[in-house]
Amino acid sequence: EHLSGREVLHYLAKLKGHNKAQADKLLEEVNLSAAADRAVKTYSKGMRQRLGLAQAFLGEPKLLILDEPTNGLDPTQTEHMRDLIRGIAQHATVILSTHIMQEVDALCDRALILRNGKLAVDEKLSALRHSNHLLVQTNLNEDKLCAKLLALPVVSQCDAIKDALSSHHFHYRITLTEDGESAAQANALVAKTIIEAGGELYQLETEHRDLETLFREVKQHAA
Repeated sequence: EHLSGREVLHYLAKLKGHNKAQADKLLEEVNLSAAADRAVKTYSKGMRQRLGLAQAFLGEPKLLILDEPTNGLDPTQTEHMRDLIRGIAQHATVILSTHIMQEVDALCDRALILRNGKLAVDEKLSALRHSNHLLVQTNLNEDKLCAKLLALPVVSQCDAIKDALSSHHFHYRITLTEDGESAAQANALVAKTIIEAGGELYQLETEHRDLETLFREVKQHAA
């Protein structure tokens, strides 16, 4: 800790067979140039995290494993750290180990979830977020709406959500068939059916799966 940030990075660059110029360039990239000649013991946690990233970046590795890289950082430091990781991910594979689902959402394009030491989920985030459920809000009550929707080949279930905003607004969770029309076509057909039934359509949107909920479900259930 008595060494300066620059001395630490120069020393590690020498150990790894790289020159000081690359170390100085990395100090600039992680926004530590102004504090490069200060002792590491005076660095904040965020500065130490960035110095650690600079060490990891030496030699431009093709694989980086980062364990909770934004832990303990304030919002500004967190966003800067994310920018650094996005930059290195342009030419390297980055494996991010974290329990913070916001980090997964912000940085990753693929998620792997472990359960009892075994791989339970390995999927692209776009697929994990995909849902075959629609959230609908209309002025039609359950008796007037669900029978008409269930007659559609694209709808397999119609569930009323009881926490309606008022007696004139009704909320539904519509389950679409997996092998039906495309999502856009199914949405259009549901909307058309509601309008033709004399209803007013206040909301129609795809229900997005929440990663935190998925994580809890994986931890709690074997399937």
